[in-house]
Formats: sequence, structure tokens, C-alpha cells
Amino acid sequence: MNRNETIQILSTLKAAFPNAYKGMSRADSEAMIALWCRLFADDEYATVGRAVDALITTREAGWTPSIGEVKSEIAKLKPADFPSEDEAWLMASKACKNGYYHSEREFAKLPPIVQETVGSPNQLKEWAMMSEDEVRDRISVRFKKAYRARLEVGVRESKLPSDLKAVSALADKLRLPS
Repeated sequence: MNRNETIQILSTLKAAFPNAYKGMSRADSEAMIALWCRLFADDEYATVGRAVDALITTREAGWTPSIGEVKSEIAKLKPADFPSEDEAWLMASKACKNGYYHSEREFAKLPPIVQETVGSPNQLKEWAMMSEDEVRDRISVRFKKAYRARLEVGVRESKLPSDLKAVSALADKLRLPS
């Protein structure tokens, strides 16, 4: 979104929640525009507009939505970029079935978030050597729990502007293994 589009979005919010902006100084208005402009730089104007409209029409509280609330609403409006927990486990378990001899190839076929949850091709090979009951009863539970945690991080990061995503990715690379 550019500056003019940001001003239009904020004008909509001001019309819907006039008390929130009452008595705001010019400097405060400029700071708010700059903040919204920076944090929504990667978002399409129409998408932000739909999210704001949805919040205005469904909000029962009398205060203006926060940036985080608008970002959450945008995430609800966008199609899911990540497989569901069950879909992710189905992919991993299928890869596991062929993982004894072809773990590298099977691992490479998985979406990145599923790869991160599995860990490595060697993990697929280890799972392939286990009994089906053990994989179904023990590994699937652990996988789904780990996937939910990864999914939370993925969804959170999808809401960040690109400059903050880069900082987050760098921090992840520099983080020591636990």
C-alpha cells in the first residue's frame, strides 16, 4: 500500500471511529500514517480495505482496530498458504513409506514447513524403519504437535512486512541450536 492508499484506509477508520482520532495533532497523524504505511507496505490496498470493512461491520467495541487486528483479519481473508495439520501428516507419512531407500528424494518433495517439522531426510529413514503402529501412535502425535508450533510461527511471520521477515530469518539463522 502506498501513502495515499494508507491515508484512505485511515480516513475510513476515522469516519467509523471518530472519537479515536479526536484531538490528534498533525505530528501524531503523520507518525500514524508513516507507521501504517511501513507495516502495510507489502499488502494490497483492496485487501486491507476488505479487512478494515470486515472489522468495522463486525466490531462491537467502540474503539478503532489495531494494526495487529487488521493483519489478523487479512490473514483470515487470504487463502491458506499452509497445509492443515492432518494434510501435513499425510504428506510426511507418505514420504515415510518410501523413505527407507529414497529418503532424500521424498524429503525434497515435501513443502518447506513440513520439511522443517520432519527435520531431515534421515528422520524419514528412521521413521520408515519403525513399525506402522509406532509411527501411527507415537510419531504422528509428536509430528502434529511440532507442526502446530511451526504453523503458528509461519502464520505470524506471514503477517510481518518484508523488512521484518528478513530480520526474523537472520535471527533464526544466528540462533544456537537448543
